[in-house]
Amino acid sequence: MNLGDTYRRLGRRSDSIQAYRRGNAMTQDKVVNNPRDAYSRAFLALFAAHLGDRRRAEFEINQALGMGTENVKVLRAASRVYEALGDRNRTLITLRNAPGYLLNELNRQPDLKDLQRDPRFANLVASKPAQP
Repeated sequence: MNLGDTYRRLGRRSDSIQAYRRGNAMTQDKVVNNPRDAYSRAFLALFAAHLGDRRRAEFEINQALGMGTENVKVLRAASRVYEALGDRNRTLITLRNAPGYLLNELNRQPDLKDLQRDPRFANLVASKPAQP
């Protein structure tokens, strides 16, 4: 994921797609071995979103959230998935019960600049304490 994100930010689309495909294949193997692994499913959704497979991204993130809405790693990935899919309302719905420290972390993520400019997100960040 990190390699794909780095290539994407550098404008190296072909390299980012290759990295996302490799990560997707590795993560699919993890999900096959443990279908109840919410975190792996969340990453599978994120890979799918970056690879342009909206249906798969939505399916996998819904599965992950259904298994682990209390899991901060899943919430973090879900917010990235929904933003990659251009679904701001789903991002905000997903994050409404997120802890303040996660919101503060997301408020510094380079891929979430548009979200950070949204007054609804800013209000959400301001309404929660930053400490876990």
